Amino acid sequence: MRGGMRRLTVLALAVAPCLATACNEYPVERCAAGEGIVFDDEGAPFLGAERGPVELTVFGDFQCPFTRDLMLALGALLDRLAAEGKSGKVRVTWRHFPLSIHNRARAAAIAAAAAARQGNDAFERLFWHLLKPGAELTDEKIRGYAQLAGLDLQRFDADLTDDATAAVVDRDVALGRKLDLEGTPGAILCGVPVEGDASDVAGNVELLADK
Repeated sequence: MRGGMRRLTVLALAVAPCLATACNEYPVERCAAGEGIVFDDEGAPFLGAERGPVELTVFGDFQCPFTRDLMLALGALLDRLAAEGKSGKVRVTWRHFPLSIHNRARAAAIAAAAAARQGNDAFERLFWHLLKPGAELTDEKIRGYAQLAGLDLQRFDADLTDDATAAVVDRDVALGRKLDLEGTPGAILCGVPVEGDASDVAGNVELLADK
């Protein structure tokens, strides 16, 4: 998660032209490498394919119910694609954007960043445990989730208090602010910021993955 954003110029080509009577219901109709907002995702944690033609970046808050809805919808989609032999189609890159209104969001973000230091598989195993309301994200419960996820607890405990782990979260937050994000989830699909509820965003990803 040390990568940042290489380019912030959104190119018009990222979204296909849309006529009044022939408009696709989704804002992103194709993915083309190098168009729109381009991130340097070297080392960033992800779900799905390590490299895939359909790339979705999510700036999320583990305590946010809307982030939770989106990620659960995307998780179901990734499971479906894997069952159909299309597991290499979609990469969902996670960026931390804990909101100040959520009292345990930053603690959960730091826990996820600490897990990522043990590898992407470790991050993914812990990730799903952290999509919970604040009452389920106490320090004790987070450590229990880490144990359930099979993490090296001694290393996890050390990484939780390492300034370098918090710096990962802070870099993502700074990146989100450059994009003028105000809430979560913030979704950027194939370089194009997209809005809507969980079914809207996941539906657009599914459309592109099935092409």
